[in-house]
Amino acid sequence: MSADSVAWEDEYVLDHRRRMRTAAFVSLAVHACVAGVFAIAPAPTVEPLPASISVDLVAAPARPAPRAAAPPAAAPRAP
Repeated sequence: MSADSVAWEDEYVLDHRRRMRTAAFVSLAVHACVAGVFAIAPAPTVEPLPASISVDLVAAPARPAPRAAAPPAAAPRAP
């Protein structure tokens, strides 16, 4: 390994670390903004349920009559 390749690899590693650090800070900032939006947003209003609920019960649809079983298949003839 020559000194030039070692210097290039060190520069590559430092550049990669810089990009990862920048990405981490950007991600942290975005997550903080999203958390802030959820913290500031008003709570959703939920209307209370009534004391009783009326429902109309209906009958299930009639089932069709079962079909007759198919006759058994004929046994093959012996030659």
